[in-house]
Amino acid sequence: MNIIYLAGSAPAHDLKWISQLSKNKGISPYLLRNSEADKNIIDYKEFQDSGVKITEKKIGAFSISNPLKTFFYILRINHIIRKYNIDLVHAFYAEPHALWLPFLFSAKVKTIITTHGTDILQTIPQFALRKDIIGRIVFKIYKKAFNNADYITCTSEKQANTVKQLFNKAKSPVITRTGINPPLSFDDNSLIEKPYILFPRAMRSLSNHELALKSIAILNKEIKSKYKMVFIDSDSKNKDYVNNIRKLMEEDKDADFAFLPAQPHEKILSLIKNAALAVITNTSDGSPVTAMEAMYFKTPLILPPLDYDKELFGEGVFFFDEWKPESLKEKIESTINLPKEKINKNLDKAYNKVMEFGNFEKEMQKVENIIMSLSK
Repeated sequence: MNIIYLAGSAPAHDLKWISQLSKNKGISPYLLRNSEADKNIIDYKEFQDSGVKITEKKIGAFSISNPLKTFFYILRINHIIRKYNIDLVHAFYAEPHALWLPFLFSAKVKTIITTHGTDILQTIPQFALRKDIIGRIVFKIYKKAFNNADYITCTSEKQANTVKQLFNKAKSPVITRTGINPPLSFDDNSLIEKPYILFPRAMRSLSNHELALKSIAILNKEIKSKYKMVFIDSDSKNKDYVNNIRKLMEEDKDADFAFLPAQPHEKILSLIKNAALAVITNTSDGSPVTAMEAMYFKTPLILPPLDYDKELFGEGVFFFDEWKPESLKEKIESTINLPKEKINKNLDKAYNKVMEFGNFEKEMQKVENIIMSLSK
């Protein structure tokens, strides 16, 4: 199978999935260069090292308001498909990549759409609610892409249910979680000497770090003095967001902050493993890998009040109840102060859950099976 991936929205996930799938000798992978990939994927060499061929020509953004340019990119995609004798187009992260799928000229080319969270839980449903002509056209294109896709995979039950609600003629989605691949190797040269609470998500508005900082501001002073509050991604391209977070940190004179630049994955794993507590405050989420990594390392984990996959996150982790600083503050304090015996029971449950339902190799085997079934 010659497969071309439309990717770039979530480069870490893209590389992880594509690298694993490329181990199958029956798959010849290509990555279509696009403006989003060029913006997010800093080094294509990582993909090339996994055996992925990068297209020389690239496409730009899909735009209803600029139909001539969009049509030019449609012609280019179809030219690339013919040039490389592509059998399957796989759209990683449905928004915006699935928009191209209804415009493939060859009926022989199969399509797969993979959703990861925000794409199907927030962005695409927003198009469904819009009354303006552009919003309605874009949703119709998504509807055609999903209804005609040969397979749809989602990383959580909630995403799959949303697909069913939005696109009633689409094939029933297959759950393929973005899991972990144990044993996890890590660089254990500690970056933080003092006991610390880790807020491991990247610097973007979706991560909702403002809520975390407002809860830290009202934390018990004993906890604030004992634990350093660690955030990462200080060198993010989202400079306005980073500046806003820095300002909130500076306003809290009692807290001890460490704001680290983006770290290699081995360092992130070390930070997670050695944290007294990991806290995620995202406003939208699929199946967060950082959460699974915390569960694997038996690090106490607090998640937000989202409808997470209960099969995976139903036991062993802690949730704050409301999108209020007071709610998160209370959950941090109660979790930090839990007796060791009780916390260990929860950590064992979380570890068992992630080992059963978050095994990356097992999940990728599902995707491989789907791909190979399309080759028949």
